Amino acid sequence: MIFITHDIDEAILLADLVYVMSARPGRLRSRIAIDLPRPRNVDLLTDTRFNDIRREIFGLIRAEVSAH
Repeated sequence: MIFITHDIDEAILLADLVYVMSARPGRLRSRIAIDLPRPRNVDLLTDTRFNDIRREIFGLIRAEVSAH
């Protein structure tokens, strides 16, 4: 299933893989494997690994926005 969201936390909680897209034209910028154990819940929001993944994704998005 493909699930599209702009919410980084939601993507990490729900996905096994997160794909970060570039700005126009939309192209695949990065593929990130989410290696957190299941079941996942909001308690993970304070987990170190969760926040490492969140920073990585946010950094990719920020770099893409800065480039345009």
